[in-house]
Amino acid sequence: MAEVQGESGGGVSHRENVLLSNQYNGFNALLSSIEAYLLDTPNSIRLKVADTQLAEITAEKVTWDANYLKYLDPATHNRAVILETERLYKITYATISGLQQQVKNNAEVELIGDDYTQLGIHLDKTTRTPTPVETVAPNIVMVKASRLSNEFYTTYPDPEGNAHRRLPHRNNLLIKVAHVASSAEPPPAENDYDEVYQSGRSTFTLVAPIDTPLGTIGYVKACYSTFTGKMGPSSEAFQFVIN
Repeated sequence: MAEVQGESGGGVSHRENVLLSNQYNGFNALLSSIEAYLLDTPNSIRLKVADTQLAEITAEKVTWDANYLKYLDPATHNRAVILETERLYKITYATISGLQQQVKNNAEVELIGDDYTQLGIHLDKTTRTPTPVETVAPNIVMVKASRLSNEFYTTYPDPEGNAHRRLPHRNNLLIKVAHVASSAEPPPAENDYDEVYQSGRSTFTLVAPIDTPLGTIGYVKACYSTFTGKMGPSSEAFQFVIN
């Protein structure tokens, strides 16, 4: 995850607001994944995460959740909430990063595949285990559309033609998004897409900034990416409407 730079709001372009909103959304998904994974007691014991650390993460998540709901709600999305979201992001990001490094660098902990995906841990170059690059692209399916928010899931087509709602082993889901003003405009070019985040799950949610005009057309693509950053083929663009 990239560190937050500056403040959203005045002087920030709509495209930058889109990236920031999706950065927060990706972080929100990761935070939920980490808390749920560590609340499974065998995981926290195996990874040697202390109860006090888990309590700190849970407390910070409660605060983050309450504010993030205000950030997502058009009725409460204002500059004060934006600034508070940035502040809480920096605090909670530091906590999560410290936990990731602790688990990753503990010689007494043997990490498994789910640890990397659910905790958002990346492999160092010196400890990387080669993973074959996927030769297939994920299929994108929309689950739900609500005010400024669109939920999706992806399926993984195996060599036998079966579709699985999971990610390939040791792969993340890389998501790219582009927008045009209306369906009358041509689809965006490849260089118009922005990489919004990598997800360790087969589901994701795209949240548009509060100033997005209703009826804006969104396009989303996805591909599988190994922990070493090698990407497989991209899916076809999935078109959706922001309402």
